[in-house]
Amino acid sequence: MKMHWCTAKVNLAGMGFYIVVFGPERPVSWPEAQVLFALHGDENVFEVKPCGVTDASPSEEKRRLLGKYGPVVERVFPGRTFRMEMVMPGEATDQVEVDSFGETITTIPEAVESDEPLEPPTGPAVFKPNKHPRPTAGA
Repeated sequence: MKMHWCTAKVNLAGMGFYIVVFGPERPVSWPEAQVLFALHGDENVFEVKPCGVTDASPSEEKRRLLGKYGPVVERVFPGRTFRMEMVMPGEATDQVEVDSFGETITTIPEAVESDEPLEPPTGPAVFKPNKHPRPTAGA
């Protein structure tokens, strides 16, 4: 099941003095935004926008939120057969793919075969213990 990760701002005191920003580097899930609405009030959680999507199950997300926020999660999503919206209403699910922690999944580019020799490194050599194979006995 698809789940949105969102950027958001939370006004902690309700007076505009302490605003916590959940940016793209530290997003909240859409169910987590609903928990923040319950904790701080609808008017104190604002600028909630989806920034990524991932595959997640509602039961795993509820367990994650219970570990992070405690009993308030049970008030927002009560019971064993709870209803949890995983995607933000009215928003597309063709967002950037992210992992289960909300971090963007990047693909490693494949090595390009080339006939040109590689340039030697310009910095000093660094020895890293336990990173090199031991020589065979008698060699």
